[in-house]
Amino acid sequence: MGQKEKIEIFVVDDDPLMGSMLANSLRKLNYDDFEVEVVSYETGEECLSDIHGNLAAIVLDHYLDSEIPNAKSGLQILREIRKYNQSVPIFVLSGQAEMVTTAELLKAGANEYVVKDNDAFMRISGLVQKVINDKIRKRKNIFRWQVAVTLSVIVLLIFIAIRSNTQ
Repeated sequence: MGQKEKIEIFVVDDDPLMGSMLANSLRKLNYDDFEVEVVSYETGEECLSDIHGNLAAIVLDHYLDSEIPNAKSGLQILREIRKYNQSVPIFVLSGQAEMVTTAELLKAGANEYVVKDNDAFMRISGLVQKVINDKIRKRKNIFRWQVAVTLSVIVLLIFIAIRSNTQ
């Protein structure tokens, strides 16, 4: 098989233990032909300075300013990311289950809002795995399309060769 496509998953949480545990759980997912790097950040500002390349997903804590004074909140970081990247999936984690907070984050561009509870890691893992599965499906569809085009060109060339030999 060819070289694996490199993709990154960013985990942003001002609680180093929570960020590390979540990053480790994401490293255990099935990534097939992708070379995946899961990177942890304690501030959204660090994450913003590193956004580039083939970013598969961002897991963002809502309250990034709870541990680090004067840090931007998850909502502020979400808005900054969406200014220049509309396509990367962003999953926001929060200890709150308030509908107003959920609506505000979704309106700002979060793809999903996950409440930090006993099932949070499992739900985040499922969301990230779905993103990876979608990338795999798209990659396979592109390959199928390339094969179909190549075969069509071969058939056309054979037809032209046969036709020119019969004239």
